[in-house]
Amino acid sequence: MKNYLLLLMLLPVFVIAQEKENAIVNIGSGDQFSEKVAENVQYVLPEFKGGVVYFRNGQRSSSQLNYNVYLGEMHFKDKDEVLAFMDLSDIILVVIDSRRFLPFNDKEFCEEVLANDKARLCLRRYGNISEYSKMGAYGMTSSTSSIKSYSSMYGSNNNRTDLKFLGEVKLTVNNMYYFMSDKGKFTQIRNVKNVTKQFPGNNAKIDAFVKENKTDFKKTEDLKALLEYCFTL
Repeated sequence: MKNYLLLLMLLPVFVIAQEKENAIVNIGSGDQFSEKVAENVQYVLPEFKGGVVYFRNGQRSSSQLNYNVYLGEMHFKDKDEVLAFMDLSDIILVVIDSRRFLPFNDKEFCEEVLANDKARLCLRRYGNISEYSKMGAYGMTSSTSSIKSYSSMYGSNNNRTDLKFLGEVKLTVNNMYYFMSDKGKFTQIRNVKNVTKQFPGNNAKIDAFVKENKTDFKKTEDLKALLEYCFTL
């Protein structure tokens, strides 16, 4: 854990977080989700970018990387294939084009948008795919992705089936914000009480700041401003 925290503190922090808009996509029988939906809709970044994966054993690996918000997977390119990291227990940090992604509950990733020695503000993006039609309901089958999944960078693959829908589907992304403690524990930020618990003894000042600035707990910039104020207390 000490090496993990040291790495997080030494690497520069770049605060960039864009909120993705909803999208309506028409998918026919047999269409593949990964081919039908544009990369800039599926992924956090509009295209794969050069990045580095940092492992707990001190090793690192460079690749073209991007994060798929609908599958909750970190993807990398290997020649003409797109592969996914499935075992996150050995990964401590992924940096893509100066943006920092941390494993979240060893299942998916969240993006670090603000950090100092007191706390870290992380953004978790959760993609939803639902039926959508102004004319009525369409049939829909459950599935995952055709992207090959690997247990580690060099592990054996585990093929998965593809998403198959009929008709229009609505793609939405929920943004959820979390504190990350120095022990790696995540606490969701829903309201001002979640913040005051992290900065005990400053309830009145934090409440006043929230009221004066009309802080929206669903907006990245508002939470960044609030946390930057709390860091000065």
